[in-house]
Formats: sequence, C-alpha cells, structure tokens
Amino acid sequence: MEENEIVEEQEKELVVHENIHRLKVGDKNVALIGTAHVSQESADLVKEIIDKEKPDSVCIELCENRYKSIKERDNWRNMDLVKVIKEKKALILIINFMLSSFQRKMAKKLGVRPGQEMIQAIESADEHSLNVEVIDRDVRTTLNRTWGYMGFKSKMNLLIGMVGWGTILGFVIITAAMLAKLFVEGYTPKMFGITLAVAFGAMMFAGGGKSNEEDELTKDKLEDMKKQDTLELLLAEMGESVPDIKKRLIDERDLYMVENIRHAPGKDVIAVVGAGHVPGMIKNWETEINISELDEAPKPGYMGKVIKWGIPAVILAIFALGFFFGGAEKFKDLVWIWVVVNGACSAIGTMIALGHPVSIITAFVAAPITSMNPAIGAGMVVGFVEALLRKPKVEDFEQLPEDFVTARGWWRNKVTRVLLVFLLSGFGSAIGTWVAGFMMAEKVAQ
Repeated sequence: MEENEIVEEQEKELVVHENIHRLKVGDKNVALIGTAHVSQESADLVKEIIDKEKPDSVCIELCENRYKSIKERDNWRNMDLVKVIKEKKALILIINFMLSSFQRKMAKKLGVRPGQEMIQAIESADEHSLNVEVIDRDVRTTLNRTWGYMGFKSKMNLLIGMVGWGTILGFVIITAAMLAKLFVEGYTPKMFGITLAVAFGAMMFAGGGKSNEEDELTKDKLEDMKKQDTLELLLAEMGESVPDIKKRLIDERDLYMVENIRHAPGKDVIAVVGAGHVPGMIKNWETEINISELDEAPKPGYMGKVIKWGIPAVILAIFALGFFFGGAEKFKDLVWIWVVVNGACSAIGTMIALGHPVSIITAFVAAPITSMNPAIGAGMVVGFVEALLRKPKVEDFEQLPEDFVTARGWWRNKVTRVLLVFLLSGFGSAIGTWVAGFMMAEKVAQ
C-alpha cells in the first residue's frame, strides 16, 4: 500500500510549505495543512493553497454547530438561557464562552479574528464554489467526554480556572463567617462585618488572574499554540494537568477527523486543522477507526454513582439515627442545621454571583431539597429562576463578545451572570451539604 507516501508533484502547480503535508488515501490526494488558530500567516497560507489548487473538497476542523456559528454570526442572539439550563447544558456553555474568551484575548494581541484560518477556508471555498466538509466532532460531545473522564482534582482545577482563586477564597471566608455567626459564641456583628470586608476584598483583589506582564503573548507562546489544540492550551493556562484528558480532547478528535477526511467527496482534498492535530492524524492515517464509538457519551463511573446516591442516603441515615437516639427534639435540631447551613451556603454563592434577591431566596429554599435529590441540582433551579427574572436584553448579547473576556464583564452581563448564578449556587450547595453533614453527625454523636 502507498497510502502514507508523499504524493509526487503532479502536473498542476502545488503549493509547497513546511506546514502542508501531502498524503494519500486510496486514490484520494490530501493536502493536510497545520495551522495556528490565531495566526494571520496561517490564514494567508489557507487562502493561497485553495486559490491555486481549487480542490474538490475543503475539510475544516469545525463541527456542524461551530460552522453554523460562523456562517450565521448573529445566531447567538437567539440563545434561550432558560432552555440551556433546563437541558443541563449550562456548564458546557460556560466552557464554550471561556474558549471563545481565550481565543479572542490571543487574537486581539495579534490583530486577527479567532479561527481566522477556518473563516478564510470557508470564504475561499465559497468564492470558488467548492464543497466544504466539517470534519470535527461536535464540541458538546468532546466536552462531555472530556468532563466525564476527568478526575475530581482535574475538575476542581477547572472550576478554579473558571471563577478564579479570589472568588473561591471569598466564598470560603464568607461561608465560614456565616457559620461562625450562627454557632460560635462571642462572634460579634463587628467581627462579622470585618470578615465580610476581608472576603469581598479577596474577591476583588485576589482574583487569581495573572499580571499584565505575565499575560503578554510572546512569539514563543504563539509557537506553543501551533503545537497545541486551543482548548488544551486554555486548560494548561488554568493550571490544568493536560495529560489526563489528552486522550478525549486531542487523540480522539485526531481519529475522528482522519475518518471524515477519508470519506470527503472528490479526488483532491484540502484539510485545514490545528497544527497540534497533525502528528496524531498522520500517525493514524492507516488506522481502522470506528467513529460511532467516538460519539458515545461516557457512562457514569462507579464512584460517581456511589457519591450521587450515597450522600443523600447518609444524610437520611443521620436523620434516622438522630430521631432514634435523641427523639423529636434532636431531630428538629438536625433539620435546622441542614436547612440553615445548606441553604445559607447556596444563597451566599448566589449573592457572590450578584443574583436577583428572589434567586438568593430560591437558593436558600431549594438547596436543602435538591441536595437530597440526585436528579436535580440547586444550580439548575436557581439558574432557571435567575434567567426568568433577568432575561438578557439585546444589548447584553451584543456586548457579550466583549464582556466574557473580562472578569468584571462576567458579573455585569446578564447572560454570563445567569451562568455564574448557576455555577456558584450549585457550588455553595455542595459545600453546604458537606458542612451540614459533618455538623449533623457531630450532633448525633453527642
């Protein structure tokens, strides 16, 4: 077989460049272009090769949804946040915003649009009336599989990367202050006020972001971007350990795109992909690939099921033991601890996200209930209420591209604020569950 051999120079002129890899699959000639996702040079190379070679098909590293978002650039204005939260897609939307934010930050420094080379590929293909094929896996499937196979530590690192150390630190301090006010004798209102001031100071000034000097995009960093997938680089920027998710985030997509290129119409094909995918795609050029397996949703792990159903079971057991050994009086105390601590922590999270007063009350009421129901989380309920009460206006969607690149913008824009309410109210409820559980267990043991 000669499928992995370099194609001999043909009669028509072929563009020669170090980032163009000439491959064969059957009788199909493939020009695989490795690009940087924020590089004008890459965009220019894509335009040059399509204009000169005019292939039968142009394959691009996009899924159908991302392709539509480029072709229909104002489509995001029709986003229904209530529907997003009901369908449990809020976290995926947050990660998508973060990816777009990261790309825009890099592109702004270079003076090009994010994914300029993909946009150029589409525009050049349209100009010459060429067939366009999207070859990447749906981003939602990729994120679901990546998240589903991440360990607890990796997920926590990602959370910290989303909201910053300052928000986490401020939340912990406020939660501790609230619990101290409720249960520590001698903890005066003045002390409580000072603690709150320290907490909000941590949120404002210890945001976990990097200094402007550290955040400067250098030529070396751009070279790194040519070697890494943009989402992989984003997670690395957050301090994430990339190797434990590389298989789902990079390797599987390499296989997915190779298989789709094989089935692209025509004899001459140009494929535009991030340079970080090129080595893996060439390595697997002749590998037998089952693309349906790469689209399967991850099954919940055993440990996940234990935690999901085990925590409510433990809480119910504590209630039962309290009633059995302490009677109705101790049972009431346990209920009071559970409701106040769990509800307060979720409400504090909603307050930090600057949620609507009704959303804060909803968090306090919903968290103790949803924490006992594995099928629904406090974040979903509170986020749903916030989305109904503060429906984003047209200007919020218009300002979204600018707002989601700054921490202040996330709190100012109604679209991203709904997502923060969803995230932090749920995070608060999770902390409240653990804190209340330990306090209840201690009460039963007395």
